[in-house]
Amino acid sequence: MIVSTTARQHGRGTDRHKAVVHLTPEEREAARAGETVMFRSAYLSGGKHGTTWRRVHTYRSYDRTRYVPRVPTPEQIAQAEREEAA
Repeated sequence: MIVSTTARQHGRGTDRHKAVVHLTPEEREAARAGETVMFRSAYLSGGKHGTTWRRVHTYRSYDRTRYVPRVPTPEQIAQAEREEAA
C-alpha cells in the first residue's frame, strides 16, 4: 500500500467529473498495476461521521487511464493510518 502526500481530489458527491490529480509517476504506475494507493481528501464521505481517506481507482476511457476517488474499506483505512504513522 502506498499513502500519497501529493494527491488531491477534484469534484465530490455526484459530480460526473470527479478525479484524483497530482499523483506522482510512481503512484500512477502502482495504481495501474493494481496496488492500493490511498490519500486524504479535503471532503468527508458519508456526512459528519465519514472518513477523509480515499482509494485511487483506475479505469480506461477513450484510450487514456482515468484516476478516480473511491471510499476505502475500514481495513484499508486502518492499514493506511498505520503506514502514515510509521
